[in-house]
Amino acid sequence: MVAKAAFSAWLGSALEYYDFFVYGTAAALIFPKIMYDPHNAFQANIMSTASFGVAYLIRPLGSFVMGHLGDRYGRKLVLYITLFGMGAATFLIGILPTYSMIGWWAPVLVVILRMAQGFAVAGEQSSATTMVLEHSTDRTRGFWSSFTLGGTQLGFILGTAVFLPLAALPDNVLYGWAWRLPFLASVLVMILAWWVRKSVEETPEFQAEKQAEEAHEAELEQEAAHARIAADRKAHHLGLAVEDVPPFRWLSWFYLPSVIRVLITCFISVVSTVMSIYALNYGTGLGINRTTILTMQIVANIVALGVILGFGWLTDKIGRKPVYLFGAIGCAILIWPFIIAVLNKNVPMIFFWGILTLGIVYSGYSGSGMGIFSEQFETKVRVSGMAVSTQFGFALGGFAPSIILLLQGSVTTAGKTTQNYANWQPAAIFTMIVCLIAATAAFFHRETSRKPQSELGSPSALRARELAALHAGKPLPEATEDHPSSSLSFAASVAGAVLAIITAVVYFVAKGAWWVIPFALTGIASVTGWNSALRAQGEIALGAAYRWNARLQRGYWLGRVVGYLVILVIVALLLLGVVLVLLGKLKL
Repeated sequence: MVAKAAFSAWLGSALEYYDFFVYGTAAALIFPKIMYDPHNAFQANIMSTASFGVAYLIRPLGSFVMGHLGDRYGRKLVLYITLFGMGAATFLIGILPTYSMIGWWAPVLVVILRMAQGFAVAGEQSSATTMVLEHSTDRTRGFWSSFTLGGTQLGFILGTAVFLPLAALPDNVLYGWAWRLPFLASVLVMILAWWVRKSVEETPEFQAEKQAEEAHEAELEQEAAHARIAADRKAHHLGLAVEDVPPFRWLSWFYLPSVIRVLITCFISVVSTVMSIYALNYGTGLGINRTTILTMQIVANIVALGVILGFGWLTDKIGRKPVYLFGAIGCAILIWPFIIAVLNKNVPMIFFWGILTLGIVYSGYSGSGMGIFSEQFETKVRVSGMAVSTQFGFALGGFAPSIILLLQGSVTTAGKTTQNYANWQPAAIFTMIVCLIAATAAFFHRETSRKPQSELGSPSALRARELAALHAGKPLPEATEDHPSSSLSFAASVAGAVLAIITAVVYFVAKGAWWVIPFALTGIASVTGWNSALRAQGEIALGAAYRWNARLQRGYWLGRVVGYLVILVIVALLLLGVVLVLLGKLKL
C-alpha cells in the first residue's frame, strides 16, 4: 500500500502543481502583456509577479480549513477538495477576457481566481505527505515522503514545458488565444488525478486515531452525566482525555514552537521561485530568449526527479537534517554565480549553474523537507500542523520575485519606465540571507529519522499523553506548587510589551528601518510568553499537579495581545505594500 500511496502522492501532486505553475509561467511571460496596462511595463511586471504571490497570501487561510478537515475527517477528503478546487479555478482563468476587453476588471478577476487556487492547494502537500508517511515503515519514511515534492517538480516540468511550443508561436497568436490552452487543459488533468487517487485507502494511523476517539465517545455515553463531555470534566476538575481536546487546541498547547520552526525552515522555497519566476522575468528582460530560460528550468527539474528520491533515501541513512542543511547552505552560495551568468547572458553557464543549483543542490531540501516537516507532528495534528506552518512559510517564496524586483528598482528613459536590470545584487543577497535563516531553523529541529511513529511529535505533547493516560476522567491531583513556566511566561510577555513600546518610539523618532529590530524581538518575546502559558494550560488540564496562578494568567493575556498586534502589523504592511504596488506608487 505504501508504494501505491507514494505513487498517488507523486502523480497527484504533479498534476495539481501543473495547474499552480502554469499560472507562474504565464505571470512571467504572458500576463504583463495582456492582463495589465501595457503603457507601464515596470508596473505591469510588478503587478503580474505579485499576482503569483497572492496565492501565497490566501494559502495560510486555506491551511486552517484544510488542516482541520484533514485531521477531523480524513486525509483523502482534503486531497479531493484540493484537486477539484484547483482544477476549476485554473480552467476559469483560461476563459477570462483580457485588459483590452474589460480594462481593470481583467487583473481583478485574475487575482480572485489566483486566490482560489491558493486556497485549494493549501492542503495538498501536507495531506499527500501524511498519507505516504502513515503508510510507511520507520526505516523508509524519508524515501517515501520525498515522492510528494518529487511530484511537485514534475508539475513544474509539465507547467513549464507546455509553454515551450507556445513560446515559439508569433506574438499575435501567443497573446491572442494560444496562452489559454494550458489553462483549459486542466480539466483533463483533474480527471486523471481523480482516477489516480480514488483507489488509495485512508491511512491506518488516522483510522486508529478515529477508532480511539469513537471508543472514547462510547465510553463517555456510559459514564455519569457529570463526566459525559469535556466541558463537564473541566467544571468538575476531572482530567481530560487526549480525545477530548480538539486538534487545533492540542496544536496551540504543545506545538507552537514546532510550527514556527517549520515555518521558518520553509523560507528556502524562495530558491524555487527566484530561479523560476524571477529568472524568467529577469532573463527575458535582458534579452535572453524565453525558450532558453524555460528549457534550462525543465532540464534542471528533470534532473531533480531522480536526485530528490536519492536524497530521500539518504535521509533514512544519515538523518533528515544533514541533507536539508546541505541543500540550504549550498543554495545560499550557488545563487551568486547563477545570477551573474544570467546578467552576462552566458547561456552555457546559465545551464550549468541552473542545473547544479535547482536540479541537484536544491533537491537536498526537496528530498528531506517533507520528512522533516511531517515528523515534527503526531498523528492527531499532523495535517493541521504541517499545513499551517508550511503555507505561512511558503508565502515568502511566493512574493520573493516581487520583493526582488522592487529592491532592484526602475529606471526611466525617454518617458518609459523599465526594470533596473543592471542592479542584480539584491536578488543574490536576498536569496542567500533567506537560505541561511532557513538553515538555522532546520538546525534546531528534532532529528526524527528511524524513530517509531509513536515517538513522533513534540516531547511536551508526548509527556502530556502520558499524563492524560493516568488522569483522564479522574479527579485532578491537588496542586502543590506553581507551574515551572510561570516566571518565564510573565517575564517574556512583559518584555514583549516593553519592546512593543520601544518599537513605536524608534519608528517615530529614528529614520530608516531600525524599528524592524525591536519589532522582531517583540514578536519573539510575546510568542515565548504566550506559548509558555499555553503549554502550562494544557498540562494542568491533563493532570499535571500545578496551579494556574496570576503570573500565568497575565503572561497568557499579555503575550496573546502583543502577539496579535505583531501579526496585525505584519498583515497591514503586506496589504499596504500590495495596494501601493497596484496604485503604482511603490517604486524604490
